[in-house]
Amino acid sequence: MTSEPPPGTTVLRLRPDRTQRLEALLQGAGPHLEPVLDIGSATNGDLLLLLPAPAARLVELLVSPEPLTAGEAVTVLVPLAQALQRLHAAGVAHGGVRPAAVVLDAEGSPAWTAPVAPLLLRKAGPTRFAAGVAGDARDYRSLCEVLLTPLGIGIGIEEVDGLERLEAALFGIAPAEPVRLHRHLPPPVPGTPARLLPAVAAPASMAARGPGSPVVAAVLRQVRSVRPRVWVALGGATVLLVTALTLLPSGTRAPAAPAAEPSSTRAAPPVASTPVAGRVLTPDAAIGALLTERERCLTAGDRACLHRVDAVDSPVLAADLLAAEAGVEAVRVDRTRIRVTSVSGGTVLATAGRVTVLAIRDRNDWRLRDVVAEPPDAG
Repeated sequence: MTSEPPPGTTVLRLRPDRTQRLEALLQGAGPHLEPVLDIGSATNGDLLLLLPAPAARLVELLVSPEPLTAGEAVTVLVPLAQALQRLHAAGVAHGGVRPAAVVLDAEGSPAWTAPVAPLLLRKAGPTRFAAGVAGDARDYRSLCEVLLTPLGIGIGIEEVDGLERLEAALFGIAPAEPVRLHRHLPPPVPGTPARLLPAVAAPASMAARGPGSPVVAAVLRQVRSVRPRVWVALGGATVLLVTALTLLPSGTRAPAAPAAEPSSTRAAPPVASTPVAGRVLTPDAAIGALLTERERCLTAGDRACLHRVDAVDSPVLAADLLAAEAGVEAVRVDRTRIRVTSVSGGTVLATAGRVTVLAIRDRNDWRLRDVVAEPPDAG
């Protein structure tokens, strides 16, 4: 791993005992929550998360001599309310809702930063989690007051029950307008781009994101597999970016339609066929073909064969080559139990018992990106 992150990004360092922050980021991934671009590990065992660098922070705008306009306040507050609703529906309480937890990108779109002390439904239980959700809502009302009180605006937020109704009340304050990151510019014409204010769809069921969800399993795999990661260009198919995108339903990545059901319980969407070793296969069939070929390569100890099956510089290639050269046991997959859980463009995620397989399109051919087995005590 290089010592310096790529331009336009920043690194969040997490101790191994604070991995709930990583889990919260992946489980709640979607619009207006800081996205994880990649993950690596430091020599001391810390996790290193690659995040996009914000263009501004809300606290910087609040101390500016020129306050936010009512329209700018609406542009900030409404998407954040929607992001909190999505987090809560996914079984995550942020636990750090305050002005310092809000960042903005170059276009003025707001996002919550990585939760400092998230509360996960699957670990906290319904009672503690409900208290965490209530705390988020209470602190969000305080955030509304911080932005609106200097403007002399009151919407009776203390009387509004629930984030959804509070969001509707905010829409009635003023027409939304883009947030000016440089306060010396004149106020913009009202009319915020639609992507800054994503529409709210029916939230995903909390139960659908329980302990057996693929998001939780992905976090455990990333944390517990001891494999060195190398930072790559932001446009590359990094494992965490791929994981975060494929584990969540495709709707969560589109500002206009957050997902309503987990990928593990729905049929994989149709994706164009792609050649594997000279044949044209669907992504579902590609997984089976790759695993069959990988098994043959491992049995024969054929390095060249593994290079044709595994993606270049991938974790699975490094592990498989070590198995072929040094006789180390590789992760084996029961192909009779393989089940595709998510298909998204050039990625396929599948499981077979405790083993998870990730495949990507590499130079227009399907290749294995990772094959990881959870330890028996995972969960």
